[in-house]
Amino acid sequence: MLCDYHSHTRFSDGRGEPRDFARAALAAGFAEIACTDHAPFPEVRSNWHMKLEDLPRYVESVEQARREAVGVKILLGLELDYIPELQAHFRAIQQRYDWDFLLGSVHYVGDWNIDNPDFIEQWRACDVDAVWETYFKLQTDAVRTGLYDAMAHPDLAKKFDYHPKRDPRPWYERFLRACAETGVAIEISTAGLRRPCREVYPSLDMLKLARLLGVAITFGSDAHLTQDIGRDFNKAFALAREAGYTQFARFEKRRRSFAPIP
Repeated sequence: MLCDYHSHTRFSDGRGEPRDFARAALAAGFAEIACTDHAPFPEVRSNWHMKLEDLPRYVESVEQARREAVGVKILLGLELDYIPELQAHFRAIQQRYDWDFLLGSVHYVGDWNIDNPDFIEQWRACDVDAVWETYFKLQTDAVRTGLYDAMAHPDLAKKFDYHPKRDPRPWYERFLRACAETGVAIEISTAGLRRPCREVYPSLDMLKLARLLGVAITFGSDAHLTQDIGRDFNKAFALAREAGYTQFARFEKRRRSFAPIP
């Protein structure tokens, strides 16, 4: 069973309709795909999040794709940023529709979008250790909100290949213990292989610790183009097995079950 639980359509920063991603998933031999466009902010803050007025159209577009799909299951999902002051807004979105799967993510450390190449100069000038530590604190706080089923690209801070001098394992452990205690999974994302770090998110060290602590995993490509659905999943499966995993989490109406790693 092949499941890609991270994709973005034209409703946020991807290209194509949900039906296009479903067709691509079917052609690639996938049984399930989750549409997880970036949830809207209450005001315009970026050009890569969904517009608030487009949320009903997004949900209807996913439902239409479901009605047309034969041979592939489509999950209605969102990727919700963790921004402490916007939690009431995101919780209202969570309660508005009958979601299958909600991804959490941290892109902002303060007002800085650490994921955005337009602001890479800040990486060159910052205290990298301090940014990593704050990033993992935000992730730890996020999993305790109860908003999310899984955390996307859990060591995204390495995207531009800036790594801390300090040992990051204590930060990993606090975050992963929170995941274990709350039942929040982490995503193995192949998107990092297409980024300057050239590495799957998360690292093998982090994934081994997650396995030791009993944290569940999902798989995602973070596809913004249909041709990236399921991209490099053979490498993600191999990394999961190397870390000691034999199964991954699936979701429906936010209820979790498990399937063996292909």
